[in-house]
Order: sequence, then C-alpha cells, then structure tokens
Amino acid sequence: QIFFAKMNRYSFKLSDKKWQLDKENCVYPHKVVDRMPTKMKLSYLKTLAYYASEYSSFYIQSINNLFYKWFGAMTIDTIDDKAIYQLNVYLGSARNYKLNIVKAFITKWKKLNYPGVEATALRMLEKIKIIPNQTGEAVKRRDPNKGPLTETELNYILNSVRKFYLQK
Repeated sequence: QIFFAKMNRYSFKLSDKKWQLDKENCVYPHKVVDRMPTKMKLSYLKTLAYYASEYSSFYIQSINNLFYKWFGAMTIDTIDDKAIYQLNVYLGSARNYKLNIVKAFITKWKKLNYPGVEATALRMLEKIKIIPNQTGEAVKRRDPNKGPLTETELNYILNSVRKFYLQK
C-alpha cells in the first residue's frame, strides 16, 4: 500500500526504511519501530503514515524523534498510564510541553483502533498539567542574551527609523 505525504509528489510504503516527506525532510520510522514491542509496530507505522498525509514534515519529524527518544530511554510493553508518567518525568518541566505532541498522536492512534495504546494513557494525559512551550519569552522581556537583538543592534535600528521619519 502506498501512502502520500502532505506535499505533492512524495509517497512512501510502510515498509520503506526512509520516508521522504518533502524536498528537504525525511523520517526513519523503522528506527523507532525497532525499539517497540511487536504488537505496537504496525500500529505506530499506520498512525504515523496517517499523520504524514495530513500534517507538515516538521511535525512528523518531531513525533518520530520524540518516540525514538522515549522508546530508547525506557522499556514499554504498551502505552499506558505508567508509560506516560515515566515520559513526563523523563521530559521534566522544561520539556513537558512535548506531551502535547504525544497526546494528539496517541489519541488518534486509539481512535483508529490500533493496538498498543490503553485508555489509561489518555486519562493520565488529561490529569497531567502540560505547560505550554515558552516561545517568544526572550523577545517579550527584551532579554539581551536570549532575544533576537543586542542592545546595540536595537538602538541602531531605532535610530535609523527615527532618521528616516525625520527626512520625510
């Protein structure tokens, strides 16, 4: 069976070692599957293939990379409440926002009725407080070390804009 990536002209089979999703991005789902128990392998591939046809290549890479790290860090027989709890501890508060990726993916996995995800996992994800990724905080705080511009660069831009308006 051939699956089509979201970007036109790109397709793959579940058995392919490399899924080319667009001109620049590909994933290697079998690196994840090699770490999974047998009963979950096909389920993961089918769910990821569904996602690859609906979502961006970057999002698919994020899912695949997260599952690769997750299944490499711990032994999981099925995705249940214990596996989710362990992942939350593994991610820590700084990367807790990545649970949103897992939540969406395994919710779809469960809705597709593929084996490998227990209802307890979804209940656990509802109980965990997922802190959103703090993107843009350095910019909002005008942090000179983490923000997009140093103080010198910002002053130069502001002075240039002021001079431009004075010339009019």
